[in-house]
Amino acid sequence: MAKSDGAKRPLLPCSASQPAFVAGAGTVRLLSVNVWCHYFTALRSLVVPNLPGVLPMLPFGRRLDAIAELVESTGADIVCCEELFLLRLGPFVLEGAWARFAERMEAVGLIHRSDPRESLPWVFGQNSGLALFSRWPLNDIQSCAFSQSSEFFNRKGVIHALVTPPNFPRPLALCATHLDKRASAAKRAQFEQLGAVASARLATEQPGPRAEALVLCGDFNAQPAESTEWKSLVGALQQGDIKKDIKKQPPSAEAVGFRALNGWDSTNPAA
Repeated sequence: MAKSDGAKRPLLPCSASQPAFVAGAGTVRLLSVNVWCHYFTALRSLVVPNLPGVLPMLPFGRRLDAIAELVESTGADIVCCEELFLLRLGPFVLEGAWARFAERMEAVGLIHRSDPRESLPWVFGQNSGLALFSRWPLNDIQSCAFSQSSEFFNRKGVIHALVTPPNFPRPLALCATHLDKRASAAKRAQFEQLGAVASARLATEQPGPRAEALVLCGDFNAQPAESTEWKSLVGALQQGDIKKDIKKQPPSAEAVGFRALNGWDSTNPAA
């Protein structure tokens, strides 16, 4: 776990109701969206039409174009995508959905992006599905797969990077993730790993400029009703370490050196 100097650096979860972060004279508009470009689910919806619990996934292009239009209309500066998958089939890689969306993002000025191939499996399966697109350069981009996951054909994980918008004295640390759908020991391990990544990004002993704040976004697959699971995630983020007793109420953000901005309610993942 990274050491802290006691200074409070903000943890900034993103939400549709509060899309902008303001620091001094600078404003950043960030959009996080699950684009549902999942090859295996798409195949399943084609083979068994109207399968309960499975939404029709095709065509990818129509949905991606609609999301691109939303990005353009909102003037987003940074877009974080979940489920923008690439699929490896031995020596072949299906990346048409990603390429289409990347082209649309470039057309609206988001010319800097992460490399989706960093998280591709060696032989078969989908990558993490995580992608960052930015109006400004992305530095120190790192992609890591979760050490445990119940979704064997997806390389679920975390992608994080530094970006310095105009008029910001220090860079923002961006962190995007997509957690497993079902509660399990693997998902609790993902909480811990995500907390460690967040803690490391804000550590004072890291080389280079210190981050102004950590902006965390993604698909957490958690709901307010799942209070124990959500509290466990918040506790891991606040401490960089998950409690052995996950039913224990996590300490307050103020006590561990993080503070939530924009009025975010840490008891409600949908806030």
